[in-house]
Amino acid sequence: MEKTHEISGPTLQYTPPSTFKIGEKWTKTPLVTTAQLKGHLALLRAFSQLRAKIEGLEVEAWTTDRYIPDNKHKRWVWFVGLAVE
Repeated sequence: MEKTHEISGPTLQYTPPSTFKIGEKWTKTPLVTTAQLKGHLALLRAFSQLRAKIEGLEVEAWTTDRYIPDNKHKRWVWFVGLAVE
């Protein structure tokens, strides 16, 4: 079941700066767009949900001949290693 978070209270209005100083120079456009930021946050959320799912699985539920770590953190590292291969 997916959790939702509701925020109550006044809506915050924020206008991010359109240029940034990097070293001695100023950018001509924002570093990222709002759409890119939302996409990145969505990707991070998907990875978080996948990690929770992988860490929550019982080792016996996996049908494979490969070694699967019992430790849930090591299992996530192992799973990511498989995805990179």
